[in-house]
Amino acid sequence: MDLGLLSQADLASQLQVSIRTLNRWHALRKGPPRIKVGGFIGYRRDALQKWLQANELQPVGRTIAGEQAMHLGLEVVASRAGFR
Repeated sequence: MDLGLLSQADLASQLQVSIRTLNRWHALRKGPPRIKVGGFIGYRRDALQKWLQANELQPVGRTIAGEQAMHLGLEVVASRAGFR
């Protein structure tokens, strides 16, 4: 019976992060939901898919101000709040 669970090692490898990062995300409540049974920590594939979709970033669309800046030959820089 396939429960559709990924181990921490498998998920860390797929996301190219460390297991420590997965644990830190869990402590900060910003990572994908996980299941713990005994000493095993697993991630449901469907819950992981929802988490990835919820964290998907869309490309920054062109704005009128951006169009005007491009017309004037100015560089347009998009920034995300909270990142420096």
